[in-house]
Amino acid sequence: MLKVFILYLTILIVVTSCGENTPDVKVYGKITENEIRAENGEPSSIVTEGDKSYLTYSDGSSYVSVAKIIESKSRNATEEEREIQYWRQKWRDSKIREEEHKGGKAHTEQEFMLINLERGISVLFSKPSGQVQRVYEY
Repeated sequence: MLKVFILYLTILIVVTSCGENTPDVKVYGKITENEIRAENGEPSSIVTEGDKSYLTYSDGSSYVSVAKIIESKSRNATEEEREIQYWRQKWRDSKIREEEHKGGKAHTEQEFMLINLERGISVLFSKPSGQVQRVYEY
């Protein structure tokens, strides 16, 4: 009787967990400009340099495409993501590295990138405030 109960419980767990919705994860390097446009509408601006295009939307997000394939996305940090400590805690079990950001605009605070290659995400933040400006997904 106990074996039948355990078997029933196991089947029930497997069946209910298979029905869960998984988030729609974008795989950059495989999705196209047309797919992004279908999802987000037409960008507010497009800048093209050779086969590279920059699609910018009014919400502050932008996509980089090469030969019409989306390579990366950058966006403003959400309210929850604005502190660098949020990212350090979120990635506490991942290998991360920090690098000084040398390509940005001249600011009063130094800018750094916290990079997580395992998850394909980097965040741009200022020191010593720890404020995150942008999130990069690739």
